[in-house]
Amino acid sequence: MLKNEIHPVFVGSSSLYYVETPSLKGFFRPILPHFSYSQCVKEAVKEYYTEVHPEQELEFEVVKQAIDDKKTFRMFMDMGSFNDPYSRSRKFYLTKDTTVVGIKTPTKLIKETEEWKQFIRNIHALLKYVKNAMTRHYRNRGGGYFEFSSVNRVMGTEAVAKLLGIEHLFPHTEFIELHVEELQMRGTLMEVAAGETTNRIPKEKSYSVVSPVLQSELTTLNILDAITFERDHRPGNYNIILGSDGKVCKISVFDNDAVMTFAPFPLSTHSGSGSSCVVKNGLINRPHMDEQLALKILSLKKKELKSALKQYLNCIQLAFCWRRVVLLKRAIQKSMKDEHFLLKQSEWSEETLKEELSGKWGRTYLTTFMDFEDISRSFFEFAHVADI
Repeated sequence: MLKNEIHPVFVGSSSLYYVETPSLKGFFRPILPHFSYSQCVKEAVKEYYTEVHPEQELEFEVVKQAIDDKKTFRMFMDMGSFNDPYSRSRKFYLTKDTTVVGIKTPTKLIKETEEWKQFIRNIHALLKYVKNAMTRHYRNRGGGYFEFSSVNRVMGTEAVAKLLGIEHLFPHTEFIELHVEELQMRGTLMEVAAGETTNRIPKEKSYSVVSPVLQSELTTLNILDAITFERDHRPGNYNIILGSDGKVCKISVFDNDAVMTFAPFPLSTHSGSGSSCVVKNGLINRPHMDEQLALKILSLKKKELKSALKQYLNCIQLAFCWRRVVLLKRAIQKSMKDEHFLLKQSEWSEETLKEELSGKWGRTYLTTFMDFEDISRSFFEFAHVADI
């Protein structure tokens, strides 16, 4: 493979490449070396400013000063999560004071000027990027010299989807080895997702493309995500395919390696991807569910799940994944007492759409799609692409 056939694509989280050759086409996510925690942070900063945003020379200079000093580097590594109200990252987000994460704002920048605001936005983006690398490092503990955690999450998700007969929701992903002239890389190659990104669908247009098929497939995706503990299947992480009538006839789901996927937790009190909980008061908290999916889950055996996932998950992850399946089984059985709960594919309709959009079931994947604001940037428009 030639260097001009593989392009780095950065979307704010971790390394991704777009590959196109006569025999290969798709998105390649390489396995990265597993450094020490502090080295992981330094490498993430280096990658961000040498490959993602090489034009941010001022930011790189001040951040480099921070990580070269032991005291401020400890503050930087102790950034915490933006969602933690007591973390340094949260304090920075609220106060715009970069010193709380060990970074000095250049004295030449005057507060509240556009230049200063852009600097703050850039540092915010860097912290998100580095935090992702930190979490990836944490999730790979015990994983050896390379970070296989992302590979395992992606391949594990596809394995569960196959067990449940819903692999059609995802572009096929496989583990491959690439030889780019003198460079050798291993990782996952995902086919290009078909359809149109939801980032291009203005809010007002979502009402014209919504369909019973979309409702069915998003509900199915939501149930799968409850099993895998996937937290990031929001609009923008799946494409929609429109039929001849201009309505959604299929979805194609990608970005299946959120850091919490297959985390050792039971069903959470709130769902990921910004939706309400899937199980509430012992029932499936959605108006309907696909009949075939429900029957697949009810018939799923522990040994089948273990056989499909043992090469990707450790015993603790497997135990909690099965626990989530058991909790869903109980909720499905209880929900089935309503004879109208399970639907065949042909039974999803405009009426079932109205039910879910009524708001009775809280924020679902469907209502999230309907309310999603047009961010006016596609996957490639947001990405920074450059030849290696």
